[in-house]
Amino acid sequence: MNNRDISTPANSPLVDYALKGLDRCWLPEFGRWSHIYHLDSRNRPNESVPQSDVFYTLNVLLGMARVRRVPRNINLSETFQQNVRHLLTMPVSKYAFGVALWAGAELRLALPDDVLHHIDGMLSDKSQWRSFRAQDLGMIVVGMVAQARVDRRKWRLDCSHFCSIGIIPHRDYFSMRPSVHGGGTHLLRLKPICCLPATLMVN
Repeated sequence: MNNRDISTPANSPLVDYALKGLDRCWLPEFGRWSHIYHLDSRNRPNESVPQSDVFYTLNVLLGMARVRRVPRNINLSETFQQNVRHLLTMPVSKYAFGVALWAGAELRLALPDDVLHHIDGMLSDKSQWRSFRAQDLGMIVVGMVAQARVDRRKWRLDCSHFCSIGIIPHRDYFSMRPSVHGGGTHLLRLKPICCLPATLMVN
């Protein structure tokens, strides 16, 4: 990916500047971006920490969904599929799966079945629920909401099980319902109710 002119007239100068910076972080041997880039003029400025690189790459891909024209040398689908599978083999935080769900929804790319089944198992295992941190739960819920906006038949948001064991305090129960405000912008309205599992339905 390096040493190519990746500027495009469809993007703002700031976006093109960021894309050029990302180009320097590309690790072609691994098919992902490096999370750490040293600025001390060393011969190999990229320092690879695999699990961090994979999570960073998924964040980059999420951001690419907002880029008007993605450089031709970036294969979004291939990079996404390759890195999302690494979530199953590397010691990543639970919230990484939420980012994968979110990025896949924004890019309209399907997650591999084995990854979906892993998420389903993770959320269905009641013995693990107390190990969820706020960031884990938050990002997974955001990812599921994004997926539900793409395919409502396959996804539902129901966190009553998490609430019942005290992960979410009773006073903070909420539901997320899409609403449309002027200009066709889709927003999420939070409305207090009495239940909220983040349960994944895999057909």
